[in-house]
Amino acid sequence: MLFYAADAEFVPPNFMGILDTPQNIWYNIDIWNLLETITLISGYGLINGATMTRRQAREIIFSLIYEADFHKDVSFAQIYNNAIEDLEFDENDYVRRTFFGMEEKLPMLDTLISEYAVGWKMERLSKVSHAIMRLCIYEMLYSEDVPASVAINEAMELAKTYDHDKAPAFINGVVNAIAKNKGLIQNDEA
Repeated sequence: MLFYAADAEFVPPNFMGILDTPQNIWYNIDIWNLLETITLISGYGLINGATMTRRQAREIIFSLIYEADFHKDVSFAQIYNNAIEDLEFDENDYVRRTFFGMEEKLPMLDTLISEYAVGWKMERLSKVSHAIMRLCIYEMLYSEDVPASVAINEAMELAKTYDHDKAPAFINGVVNAIAKNKGLIQNDEA
Protein backbone atom coordinates (compact mmCIF):
# COMPACT_ATOMS: atom_id res chain seq x y z
CA MET A 1 0.00 0.00 0.00
CA LEU A 2 1.25 3.49 -0.71
CA PHE A 3 0.85 5.94 2.13
CA TYR A 4 1.24 9.67 1.51
CA ALA A 5 2.95 11.76 4.14
CA ALA A 6 2.84 15.52 3.77
CA ASP A 7 4.59 15.92 7.10
CA ALA A 8 7.68 13.76 7.51
CA GLU A 9 7.44 13.98 11.32
CA PHE A 10 4.17 11.99 11.12
CA VAL A 11 5.86 8.98 9.55
CA PRO A 12 7.58 6.46 11.81
CA PRO A 13 11.30 6.04 11.05
CA ASN A 14 11.00 2.43 9.82
CA PHE A 15 9.12 3.47 6.65
CA MET A 16 10.94 3.58 3.34
CA GLY A 17 10.00 6.68 1.36
CA ILE A 18 9.66 7.20 -2.39
CA LEU A 19 9.80 10.74 -3.70
CA ASP A 20 7.61 11.51 -6.67
CA THR A 21 8.14 15.28 -6.41
CA PRO A 22 10.23 17.32 -3.98
CA GLN A 23 7.06 18.02 -1.94
CA ASN A 24 5.47 14.56 -1.99
CA ILE A 25 6.81 11.51 -0.23
CA TRP A 26 4.97 8.21 -0.61
CA TYR A 27 5.65 5.37 1.76
CA ASN A 28 5.29 1.75 0.79
CA ILE A 29 4.00 -0.16 3.80
CA ASP A 30 2.61 -3.55 4.51
CA ILE A 31 -0.36 -4.26 6.76
CA TRP A 32 1.70 -4.97 9.86
CA ASN A 33 3.40 -1.61 9.53
CA LEU A 34 -0.05 -0.05 9.08
CA LEU A 35 -1.29 -1.69 12.28
CA GLU A 36 1.87 -0.67 14.14
CA THR A 37 1.44 2.87 12.83
CA ILE A 38 -2.12 3.01 14.13
CA THR A 39 -0.75 2.12 17.53
CA LEU A 40 2.28 4.43 17.35
CA ILE A 41 0.51 7.50 15.99
CA SER A 42 -2.53 7.37 18.18
CA GLY A 43 -0.85 6.15 21.33
CA TYR A 44 -3.71 3.76 21.86
CA GLY A 45 -2.36 1.64 24.64
CA LEU A 46 -3.78 -1.47 23.00
CA ILE A 47 -1.06 -3.58 24.54
CA ASN A 48 -1.21 -5.48 27.82
CA GLY A 49 -4.89 -5.33 28.66
CA ALA A 50 -5.63 -1.63 28.12
CA THR A 51 -9.20 -0.81 27.17
CA MET A 52 -9.81 -0.34 23.46
CA THR A 53 -12.25 2.29 22.21
CA ARG A 54 -14.73 1.48 19.46
CA ARG A 55 -12.78 3.74 17.06
CA GLN A 56 -9.58 1.85 17.81
CA ALA A 57 -11.41 -1.44 17.28
CA ARG A 58 -12.71 -0.14 13.93
CA GLU A 59 -9.20 0.77 12.81
CA ILE A 60 -8.01 -2.73 13.62
CA ILE A 61 -10.97 -4.30 11.77
CA PHE A 62 -10.26 -2.01 8.78
CA SER A 63 -6.63 -3.12 8.81
CA LEU A 64 -7.57 -6.80 9.04
CA ILE A 65 -10.10 -6.61 6.20
CA TYR A 66 -7.53 -4.70 4.14
CA GLU A 67 -5.00 -7.46 4.81
CA ALA A 68 -7.54 -10.14 3.84
CA ASP A 69 -8.05 -8.42 0.49
CA PHE A 70 -4.34 -8.82 -0.30
CA HIS A 71 -3.99 -12.35 1.03
CA LYS A 72 -7.00 -14.22 -0.26
CA ASP A 73 -5.16 -17.52 0.27
CA VAL A 74 -4.81 -16.91 4.02
CA SER A 75 -7.77 -17.67 6.28
CA PHE A 76 -9.45 -14.92 8.28
CA ALA A 77 -8.57 -16.89 11.42
CA GLN A 78 -4.86 -16.84 10.55
CA ILE A 79 -4.93 -13.10 9.75
CA TYR A 80 -6.67 -12.43 13.06
CA ASN A 81 -4.31 -14.64 15.08
CA ASN A 82 -1.25 -13.09 13.41
CA ALA A 83 -2.49 -9.60 14.29
CA ILE A 84 -3.04 -10.52 17.93
CA GLU A 85 0.39 -12.12 18.14
CA ASP A 86 2.30 -9.41 16.24
CA LEU A 87 0.62 -6.44 17.91
CA GLU A 88 0.11 -8.04 21.30
CA PHE A 89 -3.38 -6.62 21.71
CA ASP A 90 -5.92 -8.41 23.81
CA GLU A 91 -8.87 -10.07 22.14
CA ASN A 92 -11.78 -7.71 21.69
CA ASP A 93 -15.30 -9.03 21.21
CA TYR A 94 -16.28 -6.29 18.77
CA VAL A 95 -13.17 -6.81 16.61
CA ARG A 96 -13.65 -10.59 16.57
CA ARG A 97 -17.42 -10.52 15.97
CA THR A 98 -17.24 -7.90 13.23
CA PHE A 99 -14.19 -9.27 11.40
CA PHE A 100 -15.46 -12.85 11.33
CA GLY A 101 -19.02 -11.69 10.60
CA MET A 102 -17.72 -9.81 7.58
CA GLU A 103 -16.05 -12.97 6.26
CA GLU A 104 -19.35 -14.61 5.39
CA LYS A 105 -20.92 -11.37 4.14
CA LEU A 106 -18.11 -10.24 1.78
CA PRO A 107 -19.86 -11.32 -1.45
CA MET A 108 -23.03 -9.43 -0.45
CA LEU A 109 -21.04 -6.37 0.68
CA ASP A 110 -19.11 -6.32 -2.61
CA THR A 111 -22.35 -6.68 -4.59
CA LEU A 112 -23.76 -3.62 -2.82
CA ILE A 113 -20.57 -1.63 -3.40
CA SER A 114 -20.49 -2.47 -7.12
CA GLU A 115 -24.20 -1.67 -7.41
CA TYR A 116 -23.87 1.78 -5.80
CA ALA A 117 -20.40 2.79 -7.01
CA VAL A 118 -21.90 3.90 -10.30
CA GLY A 119 -19.35 4.10 -13.09
CA TRP A 120 -16.66 2.29 -11.10
CA LYS A 121 -15.44 -1.26 -11.52
CA MET A 122 -14.48 -3.04 -8.32
CA GLU A 123 -10.92 -3.60 -9.52
CA ARG A 124 -10.47 0.18 -9.97
CA LEU A 125 -11.37 1.00 -6.37
CA SER A 126 -8.46 1.46 -4.02
CA LYS A 127 -8.15 -1.39 -1.57
CA VAL A 128 -8.30 1.15 1.27
CA SER A 129 -11.63 2.58 0.02
CA HIS A 130 -12.90 -0.94 -0.54
CA ALA A 131 -12.05 -2.03 3.02
CA ILE A 132 -13.59 1.12 4.51
CA MET A 133 -16.84 0.67 2.57
CA ARG A 134 -17.06 -3.02 3.46
CA LEU A 135 -16.71 -2.19 7.16
CA CYS A 136 -19.19 0.69 7.03
CA ILE A 137 -21.85 -1.28 5.18
CA TYR A 138 -21.41 -4.27 7.48
CA GLU A 139 -21.81 -2.07 10.55
CA MET A 140 -24.90 -0.35 9.10
CA LEU A 141 -26.60 -3.64 8.27
CA TYR A 142 -25.43 -6.04 11.00
CA SER A 143 -24.18 -4.14 14.06
CA GLU A 144 -27.33 -3.42 16.01
CA ASP A 145 -25.52 -1.15 18.46
CA VAL A 146 -24.06 1.09 15.71
CA PRO A 147 -26.45 3.61 14.14
CA ALA A 148 -25.98 4.03 10.38
CA SER A 149 -25.04 7.70 10.82
CA VAL A 150 -22.24 6.70 13.22
CA ALA A 151 -20.96 4.00 10.86
CA ILE A 152 -20.88 6.54 8.00
CA ASN A 153 -19.14 9.17 10.13
CA GLU A 154 -16.53 6.67 11.25
CA ALA A 155 -15.97 5.58 7.65
CA MET A 156 -15.30 9.23 6.75
CA GLU A 157 -12.74 9.47 9.55
CA LEU A 158 -10.97 6.34 8.31
CA ALA A 159 -10.99 7.67 4.75
CA LYS A 160 -9.57 11.04 5.81
CA THR A 161 -6.81 9.29 7.73
CA TYR A 162 -5.86 6.43 5.40
CA ASP A 163 -7.12 7.19 1.89
CA HIS A 164 -6.48 9.85 -0.75
CA ASP A 165 -8.08 13.33 -0.61
CA LYS A 166 -11.01 12.55 -2.90
CA ALA A 167 -11.89 9.23 -1.26
CA PRO A 168 -14.07 10.56 1.60
CA ALA A 169 -16.54 12.20 -0.79
CA PHE A 170 -16.71 9.09 -2.98
CA ILE A 171 -17.12 6.73 -0.03
CA ASN A 172 -19.71 9.02 1.54
CA GLY A 173 -21.75 9.02 -1.67
CA VAL A 174 -21.74 5.23 -1.94
CA VAL A 175 -22.51 4.39 1.70
CA ASN A 176 -25.12 7.15 2.04
CA ALA A 177 -26.93 5.88 -1.05
CA ILE A 178 -26.96 2.37 0.40
CA ALA A 179 -28.17 3.62 3.79
CA LYS A 180 -30.97 5.67 2.22
CA ASN A 181 -32.05 2.85 -0.07
CA LYS A 182 -32.15 0.39 2.84
CA GLY A 183 -34.12 2.87 4.96
CA LEU A 184 -31.33 3.19 7.53
CA ILE A 185 -31.21 6.99 7.40
CA GLN A 186 -33.60 9.69 6.28
CA ASN A 187 -32.72 12.15 3.50
CA ASP A 188 -32.18 14.94 6.04
CA GLU A 189 -29.57 12.88 7.95
CA ALA A 190 -27.14 12.59 5.04
